[in-house]
Amino acid sequence: WQLRGSLWEAFPEQREGAVPIFRLHSSGKHLFTADPDERDRACQTLGWEYEGVAFYAHVTEQPGTIPLHRFCHRKRIVHRFVSSENARLKLHQDAAWSPEGIAFWVYPLSEENSHAVKARLARLRANLPMEVAKLRKRAVEGEAEAQHLLGDAYYFGRGTKRSLRHAHHWWYKAARQGNQQCLHN
Repeated sequence: WQLRGSLWEAFPEQREGAVPIFRLHSSGKHLFTADPDERDRACQTLGWEYEGVAFYAHVTEQPGTIPLHRFCHRKRIVHRFVSSENARLKLHQDAAWSPEGIAFWVYPLSEENSHAVKARLARLRANLPMEVAKLRKRAVEGEAEAQHLLGDAYYFGRGTKRSLRHAHHWWYKAARQGNQQCLHN
């Protein structure tokens, strides 16, 4: 997977017909849901931390909207959201990913915002190797969360060359310190 930037838009504040999309955090991962019951179950039984409302979107199709599909990795408990049909079909064919249906409905990225998004994305890509270097320093110092995230960086090839050997090395170190996410990698 490659970091591609924003491909869709939602509302930053409440709008008629839109519902809050809740953001949760656990071990460097984020989960977004429109379902308050799912939010509460994730916090109460799975240890996710509620971070608040991320944005507002529709839970049913509206004129001009596109579906945002949610998938869950079967072993790593990571969620992926896709808006393109090609990405959706690719994940459906990958046995590691479990489809969870349409999460919510959003708007395609407008032309006026696409230039700003592309500029932000170029800056982010330029900074990724520097961020991985900082993460590596913290991981070497023994910080379990940094070890976990560095393993993810190697696994996905974000800011560094993709290496399953290095990913497993850092996940193993984090798991030995009790990082629950890494126990399944």
